[in-house]
Amino acid sequence: MKISEQWLREWANPEATTEELGQALTMAGLELDGIEGAAAALDGVVVARIDAIERHPDADKLQICSLNIGTAELQQVVCGAANARLGLTVALATVGTILPNGVEIKAAELRGVASNGMLCSLAELALADEAEGILELASDLTLGQSLHQALALNDQIFDIDLTPNRADCLSILGVAREVSALYQVALSEMPESTVNEVAEITQLNVKVSAKDACPRYCGRVISDVDVSAETPMWMSERLRRGGIRSINVVVDVCNYVMLELGQPMHAFDLEILTPDIEVRYARDAEKLTLLDGNPISLKSDQLVIADADKALALAGIMGGLDSAVQRGSGQIFLESAFFDPIKIAGKARMFGLHTESSHRFERGVDPQLAPIALDRATALIQQLAGGHAGLKSEALDLPSMPPRHQISLDVQRAEQRLGVELTRDQVEKMFLGLHCEVQQDSATGLTVTAPSYRFDLSIEVDLIEEIARLIGYDQIPVAALATDANAILAAAKTNQSAYRLRQELAAMGYNEAVTFSFIEAEYAQVFSAKAGKALANPISTDLSTMRTSVWPGLCVAASYNLKRQQSSIRFVELGRKYLPHAQGVSHCDVVAGLVVGEAEPRQWSQTSRNLDFYDVKGDLESIFEELGVLSRIGFQSTQKQGLHPGKTLAILCDEKVIGSLGVLHPEVANQFNMSEREVIVFEFEWSAELFKAARSVFSSWSKYPTVSRDLSLLVDEELSVQSLLDVISGLDMAYLIQFEVFSIYQGQGVPASQKSISLSLILQDFSATLTDKQIEESVAKIVTELQDKCKAELRN
Repeated sequence: MKISEQWLREWANPEATTEELGQALTMAGLELDGIEGAAAALDGVVVARIDAIERHPDADKLQICSLNIGTAELQQVVCGAANARLGLTVALATVGTILPNGVEIKAAELRGVASNGMLCSLAELALADEAEGILELASDLTLGQSLHQALALNDQIFDIDLTPNRADCLSILGVAREVSALYQVALSEMPESTVNEVAEITQLNVKVSAKDACPRYCGRVISDVDVSAETPMWMSERLRRGGIRSINVVVDVCNYVMLELGQPMHAFDLEILTPDIEVRYARDAEKLTLLDGNPISLKSDQLVIADADKALALAGIMGGLDSAVQRGSGQIFLESAFFDPIKIAGKARMFGLHTESSHRFERGVDPQLAPIALDRATALIQQLAGGHAGLKSEALDLPSMPPRHQISLDVQRAEQRLGVELTRDQVEKMFLGLHCEVQQDSATGLTVTAPSYRFDLSIEVDLIEEIARLIGYDQIPVAALATDANAILAAAKTNQSAYRLRQELAAMGYNEAVTFSFIEAEYAQVFSAKAGKALANPISTDLSTMRTSVWPGLCVAASYNLKRQQSSIRFVELGRKYLPHAQGVSHCDVVAGLVVGEAEPRQWSQTSRNLDFYDVKGDLESIFEELGVLSRIGFQSTQKQGLHPGKTLAILCDEKVIGSLGVLHPEVANQFNMSEREVIVFEFEWSAELFKAARSVFSSWSKYPTVSRDLSLLVDEELSVQSLLDVISGLDMAYLIQFEVFSIYQGQGVPASQKSISLSLILQDFSATLTDKQIEESVAKIVTELQDKCKAELRN
């Protein structure tokens, strides 16, 4: 937010330099992004008056102006501006002046007539992006005076980066309150807002159907307004310094009050309205054309301001084009309201909008400010554009208004948390300076009632933070921690395992991804039957729901990279997923991965192939082996939403399901624009319990030779290979050190309902060379066990 220092000091003027004031605001939590001048250097630009004017003899569109700059000699300037006229006070760039755009003003002849200077527009002075005609100044300015001095352009602009909780500082008044509290200087009274009301003017009845979203709505009819009246320079300049361009006098007044007090306002052309005014939720597919010319289709959860026939404005965000105040409007309806921030939050982003109004209403506007701002704006409109004001209309639902929080504060506890000495009287004075109501309720306790505009004060730690801000974060003493608090604790086992996991995955060629914990609502149910937890105030519509799986984010990232000619993708993410249940939402730490594309870079010596399901299963087994838990891990055929029904495994640890491995279902792959390739995903829980035994233990190697034996078995075609391996793993075998499947065959020579599985057995003893008898007994034990439990037969 941009704040004019001159305007700010009219409200609270401490004895501090610009830099000191900026530093104090930063240390109070209102971070200063920068300080810049209100205008470029305009040396040589002075106030002048056209004392004589005549047509150029050789050019119809040029005029010869004689300018009075407070000296005996008039300056002659040839000017082509249509609004140049006798008696007009203007800005004259004298010979030698260098304008902000780099143009140097020189004496010249225009079609034979001497011209000693240039009459400037706002755009040429870099005081506006565009302008029609030359700048028209107030007639009471001193001739010959520097324009910088005449318009008080020696101002500094504070660019303040406010955190979302400090919506109370989105105005000159809000920042002035902070300055007043920080420097303990007086805060100026509210500007006088005397409204001359005319009871005979017909009022518009106001009906609020959505009281939960709009507890307070104020409005007033103003007739006989001269919208064509020029906005005075002092107002348009303050708007410009606040980052807002001048439009017309009515709109400018609304924006001025918003910058001054923090209350967004809107004016409607009364002649367009069909009485009366209603604040309601939109009807599904209801149409509205906004002020920016963008036609939108509304939804039933979006709040609108409407008349008897149609929606007029998107409440708290932007007005409608059809009901906007134009230069020909004579009667207006001025509104000032309080909208519930939760009901407004996120609605502007649905239409790609971010307005000054939505920025404030999403964060919270003082619920008591609406009638005050309405009177202030009415008084300014009457002052600048005339008009007769009707009586104020107000709809107020007290039960729906936000409460003012009463907060108990223990001063001793504040001392302990901040590490500074505090007295109750000192703390009481601080909160009185913040316009809080304070009562002493014990020897060290206070009850603080926050003002209506401080939404961020609700619990004791909020008050302690305020104390720290007012003291100044840089004034809190630095002290070493107690000795026992400096002890270096052993890293948690999960942290050690996470480091080893990252190292192993990097060695395998995986890239670690970090995706948003929020996803599109439709993605939340791609891999889960339950909908994810919807956010009350989402960043955007595609980040509106807490993720129930890490896979959607990885799928989006993979799709993005495939579209950019990445031929091989191996992504892994160590993150959290959020599972909704009856009591709320629980989180689960997981390791999730996605693999798609070529297994190896293309080269001349071998044919390229794509990564497949078994590549990833092998990667997982290597990971679990590195972590020391492979003996506790198993895989079991299963089905999971979003995955291919014939290519999905459950990952088990100690016979408990901890995750899944599978290939994306073709429909899901198509949803993420990855239908041309097989996409493999995995996900497993990451917890201290899982890795409680994840410790590498050294075992010596044998100096005696290994013996290899192969077995070919006939088993039922429905029997999983894992069942065979589990049976062998469960045997107490002294000499078996390794076993693996090297062939699965169905076809000629194998019965139709069976399949052939070939196993390789590696045997070794650590004390002697194995004898034939020991080898045969070991193999026979394995065969017998497989025959008993898996009905396996040795294949001839």
